[in-house]
Amino acid sequence: WRAYRYTGAKYAKQVAQSLYIAELGKFVLTISLLAVIFLMLPLENYWLIFAAYLSIWLVHQIASFYWIGKKPV
Repeated sequence: WRAYRYTGAKYAKQVAQSLYIAELGKFVLTISLLAVIFLMLPLENYWLIFAAYLSIWLVHQIASFYWIGKKPV
């Protein structure tokens, strides 16, 4: 929501900086929540969390590459 405070070519640098900050916030939130989950789960269930996270990430990456260059319906 804060990434789109600026619009237009005049504010391209601010838009890019806002997007980078938002991405950093998402990364920090992900790491924090994974740390909480790891503290709450028994030691033998860590692989399930990694498998779920990697599968969701992979689906997102594949979908992103699939939709590049496609026109919206």
